[in-house]
Amino acid sequence: MNGQAGMTLRTRLVWVAGITLLAFILMGSLMLFHFKDEMLDSRKDKVRNLAEAAQTVVAHFEQLSREGKMDQASAQAAALQALKAIRYDKKEYFWVNDLNPKMLMHAIKPELEGKDLSQLKDPNGKALFLEMVQVVKSEGAGFVNYQWSKPGHSGPVDKISYVQGFSPWGWVIGTGIYIDDVDAKFRSVLWVILPLGLLMMGLVALTLLMLGRSLFKLLGGEPQAAVALARSVASGRLDQLVACKDDDKDSLMASLRDMQQTLRSMIAEVLSGAGQMSTAASSLSHSSAEVARRSNEQSESASAMAAAVEEMSVSIDHVTANTSDARGLAESAREMSGHGALVIHRATSEVHKIAELVKGSAVRIEELGRQSDKITSIVSTIKEIADQTNLVSCSLWWLATTTRGKVSLGPTLRH
Repeated sequence: MNGQAGMTLRTRLVWVAGITLLAFILMGSLMLFHFKDEMLDSRKDKVRNLAEAAQTVVAHFEQLSREGKMDQASAQAAALQALKAIRYDKKEYFWVNDLNPKMLMHAIKPELEGKDLSQLKDPNGKALFLEMVQVVKSEGAGFVNYQWSKPGHSGPVDKISYVQGFSPWGWVIGTGIYIDDVDAKFRSVLWVILPLGLLMMGLVALTLLMLGRSLFKLLGGEPQAAVALARSVASGRLDQLVACKDDDKDSLMASLRDMQQTLRSMIAEVLSGAGQMSTAASSLSHSSAEVARRSNEQSESASAMAAAVEEMSVSIDHVTANTSDARGLAESAREMSGHGALVIHRATSEVHKIAELVKGSAVRIEELGRQSDKITSIVSTIKEIADQTNLVSCSLWWLATTTRGKVSLGPTLRH
């Protein structure tokens, strides 16, 4: 398992191609051997059918002899002559021997006719005619393999013959095929099939090669590298080097590389945003502290302004009270001094103007109270106004006192 996991895709494709080609070779070999067996079986069936046909010919003459139309010797001679003349596949023939075994007729080797065949053996030492007799006696008919001379060849050739007994006359009728003919036919077919097989294997190899190139182009590298990179990205490690061509835009490795770069950019943006948020939070905290400080200052200024307004109000009350006293004195002294009454009347008018100014100042103070940066100057102004009001009050009191003195001194001076 570990060895397979460490194999590259190229190696695996080579293995697949090799196994596929080997399978083609094995299948082709099996099919060819099966085809050869089929050819041999077909030829054997043909030989058996021809032997049965030859037996039919012999049976015809035996019937003529049995019916008395021919004597047995003539019938046998005619039957042998008929078989001797038969040829198939241009060169194949029949022979007939008895159960002794003695050759009665051989189509291409007449020198064997009349000879005892019990001692005749092939190059491998097989007493082939004795085996033929044995097959006929035990099974009635069958195939016998041996080596026999072939016309046009210098030495014996493998041959398979079918022998069938004709019991009325005690004959063994045989015919056979040479195996090298089957081999030659098989080789001729092989030279037709083999190029086709090689062409098919070449097409398979080319298909696997193109498939491998397509897979490499699609993946952009080895599958193990893509899996390792995907696992690295999934675990949060974005610093792994991606083995990918610069001009590769469509492969899996290129997509993983782009995803890695995108994640890097996103994380960088998130970190930058977090830093900016931290800075903004710090600035907000500082601003909040500044606002609190300014609020305290404004609260203190407002308290000071309220105290100043209250002091001014008290001063105004004093001014009003003094003005009332002065008015009373002026009333009582009107008859004594017109000039003093006129002065007091003007003083009262001035006091009213001052009161109006003070009220206007109060309204302005309320407007200026909304402007925290000018509170201190306003308070200072109000204090100065209050001082001036006190001064006016003192002046009025002094004036009233002076006037009272003049009134009291008037009669004395007249006397």
